Amino acid sequence: MDKNQLKTLSGKLPRFTLTVLWTIVIVVACLINLSDIPDEVPTFEGMDKVVHFLFYFVLSLVFIWEYHHRRNLFRSDGRELRLFTLTLLLTAILGGGIEYLQSLTSYRGAEQTDLTADLAGALFAFLFYYIVALYRKNKPHEEEPQP
Repeated sequence: MDKNQLKTLSGKLPRFTLTVLWTIVIVVACLINLSDIPDEVPTFEGMDKVVHFLFYFVLSLVFIWEYHHRRNLFRSDGRELRLFTLTLLLTAILGGGIEYLQSLTSYRGAEQTDLTADLAGALFAFLFYYIVALYRKNKPHEEEPQP
């Protein structure tokens, strides 16, 4: 799929469709009873923090991409600061809300370190996207081949 096809397809979707879908995945994954998972699934110490980080890293990247796709970001008018603030705020609200809901269940618990991992994932996603945007902005454009 080329860039124009991707742009056309994403233009047909309702705004923030991918963000909403990934949010649903996160909510479901964070609220299911994990005692049903087979013991054969390999785990390691701190794996849940890595999963939280990755969930919110992907969520923030998708949100930023969808936001950027509909607006011209990373100009010198401060939009990136607003987007950064909005991304962290939405991440904190979602992560905090999920941690609260987990505290209401008998099979899950709320942990401050999960929320910290959520926010770290969002922060790194924004930094990653910003660095890529700066690289693309400063990358010398290839000249068109002459016939």
